[in-house]
Amino acid sequence: MCALVSADALKQAFDATTQAQVLPGEGNCRYTFGALGTPGPDSLRFSIEFHQGGASLLSRPMPGGQNIEGVGDRAILIVRSDPGGAKSLGPPSEVPLTYMSLMVVRGQNMAIFTAQILISPTGPTAEQTKDQLITLVKGIDF
Repeated sequence: MCALVSADALKQAFDATTQAQVLPGEGNCRYTFGALGTPGPDSLRFSIEFHQGGASLLSRPMPGGQNIEGVGDRAILIVRSDPGGAKSLGPPSEVPLTYMSLMVVRGQNMAIFTAQILISPTGPTAEQTKDQLITLVKGIDF
């Protein structure tokens, strides 16, 4: 899975300044940048999950999902935010942790691309980050 997108491609796509640590797994790959508690691109955690033969999983409606045109045969994006602060599941921060999951079908297969990021009040907005994710995933062939 880690061969689908390089750490450098992620760094460039999201305008990060630190290098990602790559954590390969069986059927997945995770990338963690160097400033998880600091709002902005370097708080990014990115992951890819591949599901061979999993295209049928996107055949039913996804609550809160947004259809994305021009990505794979079918793509659905789900965005949510969790409040920051002491009770946050993510690193301590005063800004919310934003999760973006882009589920993409190509042929009979499905991949899920997930970005977790602290949106900086002075950096790219959630909408800009969503566009960065979609643009990156458009160029990934699986």
